[in-house]
Amino acid sequence: MSAPWKPALWRPLALAAALVAAGTLSPTAQAAPADQGAEVLAAIQRDLGLDADQARARLASDERAAATAHGLRKRLDTRFGGAWIDSSGTLTVGVTRPSDVDRGVRVKLVQRSEADLDAVKSALDANATKAPRSVPGWYVDLPTNTVVVKHSPASPPPHARSSRRPASPPRPCGTSPPPSRPDR
Repeated sequence: MSAPWKPALWRPLALAAALVAAGTLSPTAQAAPADQGAEVLAAIQRDLGLDADQARARLASDERAAATAHGLRKRLDTRFGGAWIDSSGTLTVGVTRPSDVDRGVRVKLVQRSEADLDAVKSALDANATKAPRSVPGWYVDLPTNTVVVKHSPASPPPHARSSRRPASPPRPCGTSPPPSRPDR
């Protein structure tokens, strides 16, 4: 059973998908064909409730943000905690040290680097066949600086089934990066 459709939660994802399709989030991507560009603008208008001029301005702003994020990812390397565009269109960059602040960029101090989060997700991906059916997937959530493990409410987690009291509703949970030296 999937989660209920909540447009407010999916609109930023739809925008990101549209930007990826247009090649604006990939620094090495080539320009999108004109007809695809029109589709992207229509999707941005529809999903964000913007008129044509606002959609073009948002797309241009997001292209500048993608270029800024790319430069910061290279410069900060392991101190880079990811970059995201919030619902207002503002770029936020996660950093692991407070001294890694650029003027003109909203910065959020985070505990884990983007590379650490990606390593956790890769470890989960490598063991995907061992995941119970109640865990349909996981993803890196940069704004919360966590790896979110999705859980199907149709199947309570094993610890909830063995409990005599009712389990609390499932919710996403964050994880921390794996230890630097494997113990197993």
